[in-house]
Amino acid sequence: MLQSLLRRPNGWSPIFTVFSFLTACLLPAVALPDPDQLAGVVLGGPPSEGSVSVSNGIVQIRAQGAGLGGRGDQGYFAYSPFGTNDFDVKVRVQALDPTALSARAGLMARDTTNHSSVMAAIVVTPGFNGVQFVSRNSPESVAAASGSFPGNLPNAWLRLQRSNDVVKGFASLDGRHWTQVGRATITLTNALVGLAASSALSNAPALATFGDLGNATGASEDPLPLPVEPPGPSSRRTALVITEIHYNPPESPGAGELPHQFVELFNSDFTAKELGGHRLEAGAMHYVFATNVVLPPGGYLVVAQDPAVLRNRHPGLPAARTLGPWEGELERRADTVRLWSPFGALLLEVPYTDQDPWPLAADGEGHSLVLAKPSWGEAESQ
Repeated sequence: MLQSLLRRPNGWSPIFTVFSFLTACLLPAVALPDPDQLAGVVLGGPPSEGSVSVSNGIVQIRAQGAGLGGRGDQGYFAYSPFGTNDFDVKVRVQALDPTALSARAGLMARDTTNHSSVMAAIVVTPGFNGVQFVSRNSPESVAAASGSFPGNLPNAWLRLQRSNDVVKGFASLDGRHWTQVGRATITLTNALVGLAASSALSNAPALATFGDLGNATGASEDPLPLPVEPPGPSSRRTALVITEIHYNPPESPGAGELPHQFVELFNSDFTAKELGGHRLEAGAMHYVFATNVVLPPGGYLVVAQDPAVLRNRHPGLPAARTLGPWEGELERRADTVRLWSPFGALLLEVPYTDQDPWPLAADGEGHSLVLAKPSWGEAESQ
């Protein structure tokens, strides 16, 4: 229900629709990387380090290094040799520690285990960069990053496909309908195909969890435009974003309506934001951030009507990122949520109502308002 802090089951947004893609021909299936037979190697020299473990088809890679990209990769790579064979494989990235906005995990094909080898990869990041396609077309050249697709952890479906010298990367929300993120023409004389990860930090590791490694199937070309964007800035006044509002929780049988209201904030900037003294307000609601509150780059936090009650309802919510309680409550018919700077500047202003065109499912049905297209602005109901 709470974006990134907690996976929202049956989440609702007025812009979330069913994705429809045209079908393309699939490549013939070849032998898959066997999770239990993956060879592991550290990419790049110290301080890069890492390890791989496998249990019941779930692969976990612990990787430390400056990142996947640039003139050389630093992280960890668990792979199987494919030689000159074509391939079409998929995987679901279930988790990736948010050590940095540029931390990456995903599918990779490379010519050698040398850190500056020719390579192509489809990777997901833990922040608003979402899914990217990264490729290096000659040894020691600077890797290029292209494309964009919502990260959607813990269901970040990735697909890497090779046909002759063309490697394509795809992403999906369901593992069946795919959109192309990028492509590269590279020569792989002895393709090594597998899973790669990096913390994008030289002094701290990240843990990446993968599942559902297998042959890719489903549509893969000419997608319709995505009706949802990765989280990002919704105002020119600030990089802070109101990404979710839960203003009318459903009643609990025998207990009536519980204080489950909350507002979620996201930092779309590349630097941390000090929130001390900022005010979150609505018609009858008021909250002032404590002086020590810092929101890291790409980080989320929730301001709750009653943090203890909300965390009891959602035990996965981290206590350090669940703030409150606030004074008063959000109006259930219509209100405007505002974020003010410590100096009285209006940073964000999000109106809502329980009338069309605002989604009726957020009005006491258990759903919440979710910002699906930040580029349209924070006040756009469609």
